[in-house]
Amino acid sequence: MYIHTIEMMPSIATRKKHTELLTDYVRSRLFRLTGNDAVSGYIIFILHQVVVCLSLIYILVGEINWLFYLFFSAWIMAFNVHLYFNGCIFTRLERALWNTRDWSGTLAWIFSPAERTGREMTPNLVNNIFICCGIVVFMIGFLRFLFSLN
Repeated sequence: MYIHTIEMMPSIATRKKHTELLTDYVRSRLFRLTGNDAVSGYIIFILHQVVVCLSLIYILVGEINWLFYLFFSAWIMAFNVHLYFNGCIFTRLERALWNTRDWSGTLAWIFSPAERTGREMTPNLVNNIFICCGIVVFMIGFLRFLFSLN
């Protein structure tokens, strides 16, 4: 018996191709500016940190106004992009520009003290931590929105 299933997500091959296309596009654009992939990687890294920190802080403690809605929408969009690319696209860009497979992103660095407990910070564990943190930030932002309604 044939059962037709609806696939919500493109195949892994398609998503890998999209990652490759995006990486090549960003690499070529930034190379024109910097002339060096390592410097381009640091630009992406700094942009990554600024965007994440500003949006996170504003969602958690900022005034509920248009900027809150902008950051909250961006956070939801980033979470979906994270699921689509099976990881942070900024981290993937940093890895590609730095030509390394060892970089797992800032979360791995932040949670590296957990390695002292004997738990290795693998990319999969970092991804799971991101998902859990993303859900917590979403819930806090959503509750802040609900309690701000008159």
